[in-house]
Order: sequence, then structure tokens, then C-alpha cells
Amino acid sequence: MSMVTEEEVTKAREIADGLRELGLEDLDHILGKTIFGDETVKKILFLICLLTYTDREQENAIETGETTIGKTYNITEVLWFFPREDIQKFEGATPKSFIHDSSAIQVDARTMQPIDWSKAPQKGDDKEKWDEWNDIRRNSAYFIDLSKKILVFPDMPDTGLLKVLRSVLSHDGKRSIYSIAEKTKSGIRTKKVIIEGFFTCLFCTASTELDEQEASRFFLLTPSDDKEKIKRSLDLINRKNSDPCFREWYETEPERYALRTRVSNVKAEDIQEIYIPEGLMANLKDWFILKTRSLSVKSQRDFPRVISIAKACAMLNWKHRDRQDKVLWCNERDIEVAKQLYEPILQCNEYGLTPEEWEIWKTIKPHVEIGLSISEIHNLYFQSKNRPCSDKRLRGMLKNLCRAGLLREEKDGNKLKYYSVLESSDK
Repeated sequence: MSMVTEEEVTKAREIADGLRELGLEDLDHILGKTIFGDETVKKILFLICLLTYTDREQENAIETGETTIGKTYNITEVLWFFPREDIQKFEGATPKSFIHDSSAIQVDARTMQPIDWSKAPQKGDDKEKWDEWNDIRRNSAYFIDLSKKILVFPDMPDTGLLKVLRSVLSHDGKRSIYSIAEKTKSGIRTKKVIIEGFFTCLFCTASTELDEQEASRFFLLTPSDDKEKIKRSLDLINRKNSDPCFREWYETEPERYALRTRVSNVKAEDIQEIYIPEGLMANLKDWFILKTRSLSVKSQRDFPRVISIAKACAMLNWKHRDRQDKVLWCNERDIEVAKQLYEPILQCNEYGLTPEEWEIWKTIKPHVEIGLSISEIHNLYFQSKNRPCSDKRLRGMLKNLCRAGLLREEKDGNKLKYYSVLESSDK
């Protein structure tokens, strides 16, 4: 393993302490030591995770894509830079398994005080004590505090859980109350669950069945299948299995370890709110309107995501930004970084589509005016990717393209055919 130079040590110290301002190229360089390609994906994931430590600026991201494309890997590698105690993973989570989380404690919903089960009345105690205890039980609830946590769902067979979490993902309030039916020996019993706090959510799924309401609440991301990325990934796998010093490098490489320390320092700063000066806010709004195909009600959710990137950039470089106690202010550099980082996904997110679905659209668009059958679209996919796509997955993506208003589905005898709805809908 090569020796670390004094210059590298000094640079790492400046990164860790926040003395060196980090731009997108710096972030890409450090994250890119183990995450190859996926420039937009890895940087957005890192920055929205940083927003976890604010009062209410948390964001959500969903990575979709075919199996083995690197969805879970990207999240795992990004989260290496964040404190373990702030991360909660839910493997193969379903709505019920999430609500039944083992960290939940039973509380009296009227006072939010934990219930002391050792004080339960015993046989022979007076009626007044039993009545008081039964009243507590009737008003009991399971309480889960997720404030400033990063929730990771690395394997979601479907997106049903997202529907359960709609209110908290939308930041409707810091406390959400759910009632679920639970089967007991005596029959069906309603169970109350209280979820407290704003948190960051990272979802991974190979499913294409993403509801329109959920699509509007997330950064929609897809890892790339670029051949150079795959080649470099194979090189890393080779190194992991042949270099005895790999684990030491992974944990102690100066710039990686420095960025990890910087994240902990950002957390310790306890920055609660981030604002953008009025002039810069107007600049960002004008850019968004110019780049957006047509303003719609969904723009009211898309625009705040661009704002979030700018705020996260300010947080990353907190020592170089104006600050008043726990309030931080963005500068012009943060605005330009937000534009640069969001622009590659602006169009597809505007339509509520993933980058993968947008790529499918660009592949078939030149041919779809005359109508394409499923088999013809399969052929175009194979020509473009040099590999097949499962029929269920392709049909799911076509369904989403229809929902977005780009395609229409028509019966042609016994076959379904897909036609373009707009002549220049991606302008």
C-alpha cells in the first residue's frame, strides 16, 4: 500500500474540518473511489442524506432499475460516510412489518409518557385502580421516534409501504398517527401507532409499479448500465479479493475518511434552518421555469427539490457560508451547483418518470409514430442494450409512459400497439 504524503494529510485535514470548500468535482472524486459512474445519483444521495441533520429539510429518494444494476450498492457506499447510529435499515419491508418495528415503545397517547407495565393492577386490587389501568390501555399507542434518521429500504418487492408513509414523507406534520387492525386471540383489535419526526427515506425497488402520488414525493433516480462503470466495478471486485490491504484502504483512505469526519462535524454544528437570499431565490425560480416544459401543479413539488440541493451544498460548506446561530444562508455557488446537479433528471422527474423509463422513451420515440407492438419494443430495447428486458418490466414501464401522457395504448386486432401522444413532448 502506498505511503500517504504530507500534502495528502494536509488536504484531508482541511476537508475534515470544513476549511476546504467542496464542489461537485470534489464530491465526485471522493465518492468515485468506490462508486463508479452514476455521477448524478451518488451526489444527490449524499447531499440529501446531509439534510437529515436539519429541522425539517429532509428529502426522499427512490432508486429503481433492473436487478444487479447497483441500486443497493450506491446507497450502501454513500451511507458509509454517515454515523451508524443514524441509519435504520428495513430489509424487504412491508407496511405491517414497518409499523411493528421493534424500536416502538408503548405510550399513553394522551400524555405521550411510556407505560410502566410493572404497575399493572393485580388480582384483588380495587375497582378504581382497574378502571384507571384499563383507561390507560384503551389510550395506549406504539410510539416510534424517527427524528433525524436515515431510513433505508434496500429491497422493496412492491411500493405499498410508500402509501402508508405518505403523510410523513410529505412533511404534513412532525407527528403522524396510524390505526392498523391486528388479529388477537379474542378477535380483531385496532392498534394505534404514532410516528414522530422528519427523516430521510431511501428506497430501492426493481418494481415499475410506482404510484403517481409517490413519484411526486421523491427524487427519482436510476443507476446507469454504462460499460465503463461495469468494467471499473469488476476491477474493484478483483482488488477486494486479491489485495490483503484493501479493507484497511477502504476504512482509512485519507479523503474518504476526511469526508466521513466532515459529515460528523456538520451534524455536530446543529444547523436547523437554511435559507436562500431573495435575489438568488428569484434566479433559481426563473431558471426552473425556463427549463420546465410546462408548469403544472406537480411543479410545486419538483421546485423544492432543486432548492434542497442548494441548501445541502451550503450545509456541506458551512464554514464558507453566512450564518446566524443555527440558521445558514446559501450563496451563488450553491444555486449554480443545484442547477447543474438537478438538470440531468429535471425532464424525467417532471413527467413522474425514472431516468430508466425516460431512456426507454428516447429509444422508442423515433419509431413510435406508426405504432409499435410489444415485440417490436422488445427488439428495440435489445438493439439498444444488447440484452433482453423482462416482459413484465417492459409492460410496466410502458404503462408509466402512458400515465405520463407520452404514449397511448390501442388495440390492433389481437395485439396492443403504442403510439406517441405528442410530436415533441420532450422539448
